[in-house]
Amino acid sequence: MFKRIDTVFVYVKNLEKATKWYQEILGLEIAMEYPGYVAFKLSETYLTLIEEDTQINRKHSSFNLYVEDIQIVHQHLRKNEVKTSEIRQDGVFHFFFYDLDGNRLEVCSF
Repeated sequence: MFKRIDTVFVYVKNLEKATKWYQEILGLEIAMEYPGYVAFKLSETYLTLIEEDTQINRKHSSFNLYVEDIQIVHQHLRKNEVKTSEIRQDGVFHFFFYDLDGNRLEVCSF
């Protein structure tokens, strides 16, 4: 029946600013752009920014982004003054960080 997760949505206050941040800080490339949203393709899944400031997710990460070298990504984000947690290990290595709007995002590596 279900084959995969197609799209993950992140709600942002200012789509233009958020798009630039996701491009410059996270290195993502735009796959689709329509009025009110921008989608970045990560393998088979789209990470879609939607301009809507009432659903900012500050407390919990809704998904995590897999990376091969978590130390390099952690250092890159800190170098770019992104608020991050320390790297933790509890079966996998992981840490969380926040985008411009305060959405909590997470990175994992194993």
